[in-house]
Amino acid sequence: MFVDTFGNSENMHVQFKIVDNIPPTPPSTTEPNGVTKTRALSVNPTTGEIVKYNAVIEINKSNMGVSSISLAKTILHESIHAYLTVKQYGCNQGTPLEGYDDVELSELLNIYFSTACPAQSDHEFMFDSLLPIMSEILADIKDDLIPLSHQQSAEEDYTFIDENNPTGTEVPWDWSQFYKYLSMAGLQNSNAFKNNIENTPSKFENYNSYKDIGILGFSNECND
Repeated sequence: MFVDTFGNSENMHVQFKIVDNIPPTPPSTTEPNGVTKTRALSVNPTTGEIVKYNAVIEINKSNMGVSSISLAKTILHESIHAYLTVKQYGCNQGTPLEGYDDVELSELLNIYFSTACPAQSDHEFMFDSLLPIMSEILADIKDDLIPLSHQQSAEEDYTFIDENNPTGTEVPWDWSQFYKYLSMAGLQNSNAFKNNIENTPSKFENYNSYKDIGILGFSNECND
């Protein structure tokens, strides 16, 4: 999934590591599911582009008990952190980002990383620009990670608030909503999430419902 999404490079390496615990990063007080750490970063002084980048993506061991699709989302989320580190130094490095050319992406990143809190700039950018891409990736791997019987149960057993008519009849399971809201897990401290989701009760309740089902309601085994 990582290589298919972000491409391959001889001078950029990412290692995945299972760890027993990951200290929370303020303002959150909850131990995160994963974290991305830069181990080595060398930049060409003339061009400003990366000539060597080594990162470690740590996955919280306690996350091993959640569903496979939730674990994949965590890996995807942390991979994007590594990807954006590369793109900040040279938008022509690494695989292109679908929907953006290098100039557009460079302009966007300059806006986010010069105005947002450094600890949250990645999350603001993910929320505003990458949720459709993250959703598409989750849709592509759904059948590999969620047994058909679990998919059918979700479609038959759960209903949600109609966000266009919150006081009306509830609506059935929607996979596009599921991908979108599961992708938001980990972005809840961003201003974009607070303004667009947390401050709208119907969206916030649907987010929590889809997220909880996605994390705990599906199999933690991969399909053959």
